[in-house]
Amino acid sequence: MSLKRILTLLPGLIMIIVSVIDASGAVHNIDDIYISCENLYKEQLSSNRYLLIDIRAPQEFQRFHIPGSINISILSIPHKAFLKGRDIVIIGRGYECGTLFLMKRRIKRKGISAKLLYGGISMWERLNLPLTGHINDSFYLRVITPLVFKKESICNRWVVIDLSGSIREEFLIPDKGPVLSFDSSNTKDLFNKLLKKMDRLKDTKFLFILFVDRNGDTYNEIDMELLTKSFPYNYFFLDGGVYSLKRFHNLLKRAGMKGKYQKRICHTCPDGK
Repeated sequence: MSLKRILTLLPGLIMIIVSVIDASGAVHNIDDIYISCENLYKEQLSSNRYLLIDIRAPQEFQRFHIPGSINISILSIPHKAFLKGRDIVIIGRGYECGTLFLMKRRIKRKGISAKLLYGGISMWERLNLPLTGHINDSFYLRVITPLVFKKESICNRWVVIDLSGSIREEFLIPDKGPVLSFDSSNTKDLFNKLLKKMDRLKDTKFLFILFVDRNGDTYNEIDMELLTKSFPYNYFFLDGGVYSLKRFHNLLKRAGMKGKYQKRICHTCPDGK
């Protein structure tokens, strides 16, 4: 192989090595963190390999859950002796990008091997996979508050879809990932436009998509289109849109917390730093 060819490939090779191996030499790959709903369903049908742990509130779990899953609070998982040595999959609503990643690292030290269900119960329901119980309207599962987004956006898998045209200008969201802007006056062709822009991103596996419009008026229409066309990504809507985000930002400012966001974590960096 020529020197020119080696130099061309070197940046990509370095990126792969950094993504897969941490400082201790352990495997650290995005596929070791998440499992898709489709793959989990196939695994459970063929081998029932995983113990499914649903961390949602007991009331919501009782209403509907994945067959065979058990309800345990997220903070209790490291203290459950019967989980030691087991392969588990942790199931949330789907937005818990930062919270569950940090918990996965914690329970690993307790001898529990865990994967996170990408998309959680929200994506499982979207894909029409088996559920015990019944849910009338799953839209609320895909709506998150500014506080939740602030907490979960410490991970590097979020992509913000700006339908308001004012997020960057008002500095309401810190620079934690791509912000893709769209014209909110025409949401009917949003699906195709969105896929084209997503294809331009370097890393599109296991992403978390957040839609933000001005006040939340367009979310139901967008949700219906994405459900109809089987949008392949895990997506959510910011409750109240950019106006709600602005109010939250002002509350932080009055509390003296402006700009004090948590340190961002990286799912594919050594030790998740």
